[in-house]
Amino acid sequence: MESPGSFLSKPSGHRRRSVAVSEAESMAEGFKGLPASVTKNVVSRAFSEAADALGVPGSVIRFVEYLLEHSPPSDWEKGQRPIVWPTNHRIQLRFGVSKATVCRWIAEALEYGFISMKDSPNRHRRGWRRKDGRIGEAYGFDLSPLAVRHAEFATIVEHRQARAYELRKAIRALGQAYGSVIGAIHEGHRIGLKADWEALFEEAREIYHRGRRTMSVEELTPFLNALQLRKADLDARIADSESTRSKRLRLNHETQYTTTNENQSSKEEYNRRRRSKDRQPAADKKRAHARHGRVPAWQRHEPAAAPEPQAPSPDSSTWTAGSVKPADLLAISPGLNKYLVDEDASWTNIVEAAFYLRSDLGISQDAWVRACQVLGRQQAAVAVAVIDAKSEQIESPGGYLRAMTDRAKTGELRLAASIYGLKGQYS
Repeated sequence: MESPGSFLSKPSGHRRRSVAVSEAESMAEGFKGLPASVTKNVVSRAFSEAADALGVPGSVIRFVEYLLEHSPPSDWEKGQRPIVWPTNHRIQLRFGVSKATVCRWIAEALEYGFISMKDSPNRHRRGWRRKDGRIGEAYGFDLSPLAVRHAEFATIVEHRQARAYELRKAIRALGQAYGSVIGAIHEGHRIGLKADWEALFEEAREIYHRGRRTMSVEELTPFLNALQLRKADLDARIADSESTRSKRLRLNHETQYTTTNENQSSKEEYNRRRRSKDRQPAADKKRAHARHGRVPAWQRHEPAAAPEPQAPSPDSSTWTAGSVKPADLLAISPGLNKYLVDEDASWTNIVEAAFYLRSDLGISQDAWVRACQVLGRQQAAVAVAVIDAKSEQIESPGGYLRAMTDRAKTGELRLAASIYGLKGQYS
């Protein structure tokens, strides 16, 4: 097949008729109007998305969209034909390009089968409309092929959306694998496992960011597999280290037990003396303490003051954001459910799920760490759940979390009230 614009080098007077051009003409002749459920705007959107998915040059897409702008909805009704007749000069002025460029766009649009030509006897584009806006006579670009191919365009768009959804799922899995590797690195460092943790961290981060830049599931899969392999290797090394440490502790315990048996007689003598000391009269004990300046609190004239109960910190297991329970968060935030490692909706699991969820929402790790420092880990998890529940109304989740953190510093943040309001909407 020759290139779309090759006819430009030939003398004018006879337009080339390729297979695509002939098929477009047949589609135009068979156009009987759009179905009642399809409008001109629907056709236009489907064409733009499908053409982009097919790799059509953007200049050709914009040219066809320009032609669609000249066609009112009445041209797409039964008994009408969507024909427009802008001159090459007018198109040149609209896009600021040369006549040769306009001719190339026309040729490419014809070869892609997006338009057909209805020529006048002298091949000039012209037309006029009646008072009701309908076409009286028209010669120019026939857009009927776009209407006939609407079902084809819709299928292409659906396929593209399905691939985009699969890509988003793969990117989410990549983020989870990356988080698991980072967690394993921290655990290995905590238990004293010998390794170049900085190099492992940089390697995992490089794999993650390269995977995020891919444009298809097929391209992303090798990076996901690489992170999963590193996670499995780290888990195996940590398990071996834990097994070795358990054996060492068991051996130390057996050694201590043996030593205890050997010194049992000494311990019995010590206990005997301690029991005889405990049987010493209370008065003698009081005098003895008084000689050394130590009087037990229970023997003083005033009872010892009981220590004031300490308010639990936000990270303690008893904190529930007032009367907010983990189950309340799961009721308003579907995202948290996806990342729960088991059915136990404890605050520990909620915080871990919120850490992974904030990545899906586009919240940076810096914003999360800052929220944890100011609010505490559990309140930060509650804030992420609120943001997830209101995600459709929030343009910048990261900025929203930072604003919540700032309000918490001034005592203006009311997380419990937000949870109650959202829970009422979901109930």
